[in-house]
Amino acid sequence: MDLNSWGKASQCSCVERQTYDERAGLCLNEGEPENVNIQGKIETGMMAIGGETTGVILTTYEGQSYELIVKMAEKEKLEKLSGQSFEVLGELIRIESVESIERRAIIVTSLNVLE
Repeated sequence: MDLNSWGKASQCSCVERQTYDERAGLCLNEGEPENVNIQGKIETGMMAIGGETTGVILTTYEGQSYELIVKMAEKEKLEKLSGQSFEVLGELIRIESVESIERRAIIVTSLNVLE
């Protein structure tokens, strides 16, 4: 029952050359994350086979998709603004998964609604 404001466990053990990121709740490889600034439309309530999604997706104007990792309080706000365009600042990571080989996700540090 040790959940932080991101809804993840605050600690975990990782293999060599990996570091636990308590925001993502994952062990990340060396060299991750990478800072990004991306604009696009956010959709919430997304589902995937095996639960392999954060439930929040940003689709850029070029058609690229990223899952967003946000604090629990931010996720509730985004549900009310689903379908809006945003500028997202954060850290890009890659998540290994079963159904798709790799998922791109952004650990969000800042969200700004675009007019």
